[in-house]
Amino acid sequence: MDDEKRVKESDTLEGGFLHLGFDHYTIRVEVIDNNTLPNHCIIRSTIKYELENDSKAHLLSQLSIQPLITIAHVVGDYIVNNHNK
Repeated sequence: MDDEKRVKESDTLEGGFLHLGFDHYTIRVEVIDNNTLPNHCIIRSTIKYELENDSKAHLLSQLSIQPLITIAHVVGDYIVNNHNK
């Protein structure tokens, strides 16, 4: 977690996508100030993964951005509710 740059990067160490067969799985969430709209921010989310073997390509259908959408909503709610405190 980098509080100054507002970046959170999380590597999966066991279970989850690694258990499914991915060799590496990382999510990154970055909160960016939106200077053009007051009281707004941009949330940039990234999924990075590795599959060492082409025979695992069927695993790509398991990837979803839904967890990142949920994180964006939680972060947005937190910022709105705690902005002026």
